[in-house]
Amino acid sequence: MKRALCLAIASVALLGFLLPHKGEVHYLWQRVPVFDLIFGFLGCLLLILFSKALGHHWLQRPEDYYD
Repeated sequence: MKRALCLAIASVALLGFLLPHKGEVHYLWQRVPVFDLIFGFLGCLLLILFSKALGHHWLQRPEDYYD
């Protein structure tokens, strides 16, 4: 399952480079191929890392907290 997901992501990224969008460009970052893919992946990664750090430092208590 993981291999199929990685293969699908890689094929979408490759298609983004091979078949770029030919529409009207309003912003500079719309000219970068697969920018949305990279931006979404990095945003998701930062959200996961931030929530894990917040959980470790704010929510979790030491094992002997109730002793």
